[in-house]
Amino acid sequence: MRPRLLKRLPDFGLGTPQTVGQWTAFAIAVGVTGWLAFRLILAVIGFLLDHWYLALLLSLVLIGTTVAWWRQRVRAEQIRRRRLGQLRLTLPQIDGMRPVEFELAVRDLMDRDGLTARHTGRRGDKAADVIARDAGARTIVVQCKHTTMGRRVGAPVLYAVNGTAAALHRAQLAVIVTNGGFTRDARQTARELGIHLVGRDDLERWATHGVGFHRLLRLRDPSADRDAVRWPFSAWPADRFGVKP
Repeated sequence: MRPRLLKRLPDFGLGTPQTVGQWTAFAIAVGVTGWLAFRLILAVIGFLLDHWYLALLLSLVLIGTTVAWWRQRVRAEQIRRRRLGQLRLTLPQIDGMRPVEFELAVRDLMDRDGLTARHTGRRGDKAADVIARDAGARTIVVQCKHTTMGRRVGAPVLYAVNGTAAALHRAQLAVIVTNGGFTRDARQTARELGIHLVGRDDLERWATHGVGFHRLLRLRDPSADRDAVRWPFSAWPADRFGVKP
């Protein structure tokens, strides 16, 4: 009988050991392989001890390569953040986008405003095209609706978002963004369910005029609170304490 712990042994085309002799041969092969690997490790360690300067050189090269790679990543992220900070989109540009481009634009706008956002829009996305977290560790689900001119988003979209935002995505805030408008029923439903709506006018303030995400939705901005904690006396003259904020 095949041992229980070895039920998932890979089969490399040689078949699975069945008899005692086959298992014995398998155990010997594993033992010899392990012994050879151990001897190889000892040989490498001995070589490095005898040629310590090579080990030091390799370590310095590895450290230097790692530092250079990390600095390049940090610089690339800084450049990306600066570009995002200057991100402005006009309504004609947004109207000319495809739905997936609109979702990516919303993600970038949230990144611009200091949130950490990722694009999740795809078939079966459970009413979440973008999921973001702000400085207060709040999870925000965004449903994006790119429409043709004059189209309005109805209440059924809000029911779908409300049904998945907290239950499936563990979100504290739900937002629906559209380049169109919302029906009267949708606005009433949003007030009842506590869902934030960003229609065409608010989208222009956000994307074109650079109004921040939290300010747009009249939400407390945790990053502002963090800055206040960092310098609690910012409203006082800085030289009163002999330091600069």
